[in-house]
Amino acid sequence: MASADVAEGREATLSALSRWCWRLTFATIAVGFVATMVFSWGTLGRPLTDSAEGEVLFEAARIRGGLSLYVDPLVGAFDYGPVPARYFVLYPPIMPWLVSLVPFAASPPALRALGTLGWLGLFASIAWRAEPGCRRAAWTGAALVASVFALAPFVSSGRPDTLAALLAGLGLARSARLGRVDPLAAALFAVAPWIKPNIVGLAAGAMLVDLALRRTRALASIAVALVVSVALYAVLMHVSHGAFLTHLRMSTGQPLSLVQWKAQLPGRLQFFGVPAVLAALCGWRARGDGALPERRRDGIALALGALVVAAAWALLSAAKIGSSACYWMETCIASVVVLAHAPLPRPALRASLVCAVAALVQALWIDVASVRSTFEATLEDVPDQERVIGRARAVCRAKGPEVVVADDVGTELALNGRITAQPFQMTHLVRAGLYPASVWISDVERPEVVGVVLRNDLLERPLGTVSVEYDRFGPELRRVLAARFRLADESGSWRTYCARPASG
Repeated sequence: MASADVAEGREATLSALSRWCWRLTFATIAVGFVATMVFSWGTLGRPLTDSAEGEVLFEAARIRGGLSLYVDPLVGAFDYGPVPARYFVLYPPIMPWLVSLVPFAASPPALRALGTLGWLGLFASIAWRAEPGCRRAAWTGAALVASVFALAPFVSSGRPDTLAALLAGLGLARSARLGRVDPLAAALFAVAPWIKPNIVGLAAGAMLVDLALRRTRALASIAVALVVSVALYAVLMHVSHGAFLTHLRMSTGQPLSLVQWKAQLPGRLQFFGVPAVLAALCGWRARGDGALPERRRDGIALALGALVVAAAWALLSAAKIGSSACYWMETCIASVVVLAHAPLPRPALRASLVCAVAALVQALWIDVASVRSTFEATLEDVPDQERVIGRARAVCRAKGPEVVVADDVGTELALNGRITAQPFQMTHLVRAGLYPASVWISDVERPEVVGVVLRNDLLERPLGTVSVEYDRFGPELRRVLAARFRLADESGSWRTYCARPASG
C-alpha cells in the first residue's frame, strides 16, 4: 500500500513539474514574440539599410517613373546625372512592379507592415484551421516561429521573401487540408519562385509526395504549375527584351563556400533545427496511423515531404555566399503545417517531463536572443543608422547630383534617392572575371562622388584582411576609396568618409 502511495505521489510530482515547464515555455515564447513585434512594428519608419529592400525600391522607382528597368551595366543609366547607375535587376521584377503602384515615400513603411501582417496571418490561418487535437501544438509552433528575431528583419522589410513564402505557404496549407496538390495550390507554388527564386522547397517536396501517392492523378496539377511558370517566363522575357535571365544569373549567381557553410549552420540550427526535427518526427509517426482518415494521412505525408525538402534545401543553401536566415522561412512554414495535422504522441510521464524541459530550454534560448537583439537593434543599430544617414550628405557637403556611395544598397538609396552600383554583386562578378573593375573604379573616381558611408568594409582595415565571403568591396576598389576619402564622422559601427581636398 505504501509503495503504491509513493508511486502515485511520484507520478503527481512528475505531472506537476511537466505542467509548470509547459506553462513557463508558453510564457517564454510570449515574451520573445512581444520583443520581436516591438522591433517589427517599432521600426517601420527606419532608414533603409537592407540591400534587397533597397534594390526592390530602386527598381520600383524606375518603373514608377517610366524609366527603362533593364539597362546594360557596362553602359549604365544616366538618368540621375554624370554618375550612372550600374546594376543588374535583382530577382524577377514582379515585386518591384507591385511596389511601383505605391507612392515612393509610402512604400517602405507600407511594405514592412504588409510583410509582417502577411507572415503573422499565414501562421495564424494555419493554426486556426488545424485539425482537432492539434491546435495547441500548431499555435505554439506558430508563436515560436514568430518569436525568432533572426527572421524579423526579413519579414518586416520590403524584400520579396515574405510574399513568396506566403504564396508557397498557402499552397502547402491547402494541400495538407485536401490531402493532395490541387490546381490552385499548384499555381501558388508556381508563382512563388518567380517572386523570390529560392522559394522552391515546399513546392518540390509536396509535389513529389503527391506524385508518389496519386501518380497519374497528380500530373494535372504539375501541368498547371508548368503552364503558369512558362507563361511568367514568356512575359518576363518579353518585357525585358530577353535580358531577364542574364540579369537574374548575374545578380544571384554567387558561388558556394565551405567557410560560409560552416559559419552559417551553428547560428541557424540552434533556432530552427530542433523544432524542425521534432515536427518531422511527429509527421513520420502519424503518416501511417491507420486510425486517421486517408485524406489526413496523405496531407501529413505532403507536409512532411515539404519539410524534408525545404530543410535539405536550406542546409545546402547555407553554403551560398549571401545566404541568410531567410532561407529557413520555408522550413518554419512546413514545420507548423505538420504540427497542424499530425497528432502529438502521448508519452509516459518521464518522457513528457523530458519533452517539456527540452521545449523550455529551446524557448528560453530563442527568447534570450530575441530580447537581446531587439534591444540592440532598436536602441543602438537603428539610431546609429538614422544619424549617419541624416548627417552624411551634410558632412560631405553633397549638393544636387553629387552622391555619397555606400557598401549597402539600401543605405545608398536613402542617401541619394538612387544607387550607383550593387557592391555585393559587383565584387563577386569582378572576382569571377564577369565584370570589369575599371568601370566601377572610374565611377567612384568622378568628382561628383563626394563621400562614402561604410559599416562592413572600413577603410582603416588592411587590404589583406578582405573576406571573400563577407566584404562588399574588393581590394581593387578599397585601394581607390582609401586613397580618395578620409574619415570625417563616426556613428556607432558606421563611418562616413569624405573626399580629400584636391592637392595643389
